Order: sequence, then structure tokens, then C-alpha cells
Amino acid sequence: MTNPLISIIIPVYRTEEYLAECLDSVKKQTLDDFEAIIVNDATPDNAMRIAQRFSEVDSRFIIVAHDENKGLGAARNTGLDKAKGSYLLFLDSDDLLAQDALSLMVEIAEEKNADIIVGNMAVLMDEGYELTSYTNGLFINWQQIDEENLRCLPANLYAAGSVCHKLFRRELLMEEGIRFPEGIYWEDNAFSMEAWIVSKRIFACPEVIYLQRKRKDLDNPSITQTQNRKIMTDRDKLAVGVFKRSYPYVGKIDDAHLLGIRTLRLCRGLSNALINDYEKRFFIFDNLWYFWHLALIKILLLILNVKYSLQKKRK
Repeated sequence: MTNPLISIIIPVYRTEEYLAECLDSVKKQTLDDFEAIIVNDATPDNAMRIAQRFSEVDSRFIIVAHDENKGLGAARNTGLDKAKGSYLLFLDSDDLLAQDALSLMVEIAEEKNADIIVGNMAVLMDEGYELTSYTNGLFINWQQIDEENLRCLPANLYAAGSVCHKLFRRELLMEEGIRFPEGIYWEDNAFSMEAWIVSKRIFACPEVIYLQRKRKDLDNPSITQTQNRKIMTDRDKLAVGVFKRSYPYVGKIDDAHLLGIRTLRLCRGLSNALINDYEKRFFIFDNLWYFWHLALIKILLLILNVKYSLQKKRK
């Protein structure tokens, strides 16, 4: 049996209400050469009954189970371990793929011999969808520059953050040992940055390929809608993780320090927004954390710059 062209990794945890629609969007893809790896992250609801209905009638849907809840990063890593496709795509189990998502991205990837394809993203509305300012802003900027390979663009124009609107060449990730940080929120940032650093050919797919859901059930929010103290304090772990992943490449890959700096600054910006919006804030603790967090990022930025300067002098 030949390996599939694409492995779609779908972690599942408390998404019973949305999973059928999510998996149906996968099943209806115009490109059918895929495997959908559904990772049961010990979900307490009936989501797995829905997943089993799909796997029983379609062998492309494969279920892998965790004995205990390990979080999104660990679930995605489990999917990475099981994947056999030439390309990887990550899909959250409350979101949807546009019907032509796989065919559009693979066509460009094959034509350009790409390491990463970046597609556009939209937010599901009551009627239709609305482009996200994050991805749409990037595409507007990219269209104004006469350079097709996004890897050649300045670091401030790289597609940080979410992995869900990107197609990755699996061989590259395996060769470089790139995996998700586990046990923290916003693990996408470190993964996306490291994959970008080691890639040589990255291209855009301007069509909307990924549809993100903003949940209306406030008792079961998505990670992007969650507000708690762990979201805040995980920023320290994320910043250190970004630093550790970019530091070894400084001096070896020309813009590695700039990509690390860009990602750390994005972390700082997200932390600024987070501390301002956090409604349950305990003033003394959270403000002390915030000042420590800013100091930590300044230190990490300084170290990256110093290493780059020293490496440059040696050359």
C-alpha cells in the first residue's frame, strides 16, 4: 500500500459539537489522496463516537488515542509520529477546511518544490466568512513585493503564529527534528518559527484554505478564546522556547537571529494585549509577572544580538 500524499493531523478534545462538520470538510476535499489522523486527547465527551463513524466507513480516517489528556502540542506530536504523508497539515477539530484546500496547496507545493505553503485564513461568520486581519495583511504586503519565494523576504514579513493555514513538507520536519513544545499554550509560535528558519522555499496560496471558528459556548472556549493565568505565565516558557530554537541557528543561517527577534517581539506584543484584557487579574501578582516577562524578553533579545555580532566578527 502506497503512502498518502498528505497527512492531516486533527487533535480532539471537547469538540463533540463541531467534530462532524470538521471531519466532513476533510472528507469532501477535491483531492482525496490523504490520511486524517484523529488524535483522541482523552476527550471526556462523545466526540470519539463521531470520529468512529467516519473511520468505520472510510479507511483514510485513523484514530489514535492518549490514555490521558496531554494538551494540543503533545497531540500534534503524536500525529507527527503516526504520519506517513509527503506533506503535513494541522487542523483543529472545531475548524474547517475549504473544499479545495488540499488541491490548491499541493499543486503549488509540487510545482515549486516547496518546503512550506502558506494559505489564507478566515473566520466563520453566521453567514459566510470574514478574512482574518493577520493573514490577509500578510498577503497584501507580499503582493507588493517582487519576490515569489517568501523565505527571501525580511523577517518582519514572515508568517508567524498558527500552523493551521500552512502545508509542511514532512521530510524537512523529520530531518530537522522539529516538534511542538508540550504542556504550554500557543505552541504554534515556536514550531512555525523553527520550520521557517530551516526552510529554503516557501510560497503563498492566496485563496482561503482554512476556516476558523469563534465558539459561542463560553463554557467551552477554544484556546484562542481562553483567558486564565496559565495563558499568561506560559508566555515565559514560550519565550524561552523560541530563544532555544533560534539560538543554535544564529551564525549558521543568515536571518535566524532576526526571525528569533521577530518572534520574541510578537510574544511581547501578545503579552501586552493579554495583560490588558485579563479580567480576573490579581493586580500585584500579574503586574509583577508582566514586568518580569518584559525583562526576560529583553535579556533573550540581547543574547541573540550579541551572539550574532560575535559570529559576524569572526567571519
